[in-house]
Amino acid sequence: MAVDGAEAERFGLDELAAWLETSPRAAPRKADQDRVDSAICLLVAIRWRLRPRTECAMVGDVDAGYMVAAASPAVRERLGDAAGRMAVAIDGAVPGRPKEKAERPVVVAGA
Repeated sequence: MAVDGAEAERFGLDELAAWLETSPRAAPRKADQDRVDSAICLLVAIRWRLRPRTECAMVGDVDAGYMVAAASPAVRERLGDAAGRMAVAIDGAVPGRPKEKAERPVVVAGA
């Protein structure tokens, strides 16, 4: 996912899009990088909630910890290959292993 403001514009976040377009890129300060990281997290969370599920990947699990990332089909394939080698779940299952029933349901706030 490029951080150029286009993703923010797609979700109607015009002020964020404008800030991303003008944020320092050549030599950002730590505070600037922290703001960009926050914007990326926000945009991934919005994408996770509002866009087709295949546009993101959940790597890890609820018990051990996980991260959600924007994932194109090519990125999803690479993540799946690496997750299978490392026995790490991606989207709730370890690639190459039968999907087990969850011991407890995953609760999504606001769903």
